[in-house]
Amino acid sequence: MQPTGQDKNEPDVLALGDYIRKVFNDKESTSQVERIFCGSGSPPTLVRGRKTRILIYGGCFNPPHIGHLEQLMHCYRAGQAHLNVIAAVICLIKPHKIKKKDLQDPSEVLPESVRAKLWNRDPRFPEWAWVFPENWIGVHPFTDRLRGASKKDGFDIDFLSVQGSDHYRNGRIHEFPSWGCFEYITSDISRYNYYIQRNALHRLTSFEEWEALPVEEDTNEAPSETALDASRDHVDMDVMAAESQEDILWYVFKYGVVL
Repeated sequence: MQPTGQDKNEPDVLALGDYIRKVFNDKESTSQVERIFCGSGSPPTLVRGRKTRILIYGGCFNPPHIGHLEQLMHCYRAGQAHLNVIAAVICLIKPHKIKKKDLQDPSEVLPESVRAKLWNRDPRFPEWAWVFPENWIGVHPFTDRLRGASKKDGFDIDFLSVQGSDHYRNGRIHEFPSWGCFEYITSDISRYNYYIQRNALHRLTSFEEWEALPVEEDTNEAPSETALDASRDHVDMDVMAAESQEDILWYVFKYGVVL
């Protein structure tokens, strides 16, 4: 049976960038979405009738460094293998929110446009990733509108939020920024993960148990600078713990979410 709202003439396989441009085809969105995944020789692709996930990787990225990139790549590889993740959207926290963090000098906050350029101009930036445009509709309206449209059209897009370990400190869990997501993924690829307590992940209130996702090494990737060496926001304790800890990727979803 054809889903409600589905165009009979629309193909069953469609490039994600083309679909986003179709959904956001108003004047306000034209300049923001016209170049999504355009540089990719093998663009992320939707298949009708198959659930597809897109990573939402939100953070300060002040500046983005190799640890952030390693986290993104590691989560994408596991998500691609086990959860049909096909792409990632980088979402930058606004400067005024970064200034609320414990910074020695608030003037060190980089403008959103500069942080976006640092992501986009990195030669290692993957072709399946896209930096969410500054001064557009907002991440929540984007995820809500794309999720709703895709279900009507039979593509069933959902979003998976990449979370850093800094949301758990000193035995307390800080509220997850949802970015319009109901499913979360984290990794200790770039630093010690504070969710791990006594060799197990701390159970989060209103969430189901964490689930481990095996990750196969990508032998085609060139060796990169060690993420720990390049990270600017870890402390010595993180380094010692991460060096002795096995790489683990964990995935968690809220109650009521059906895979």
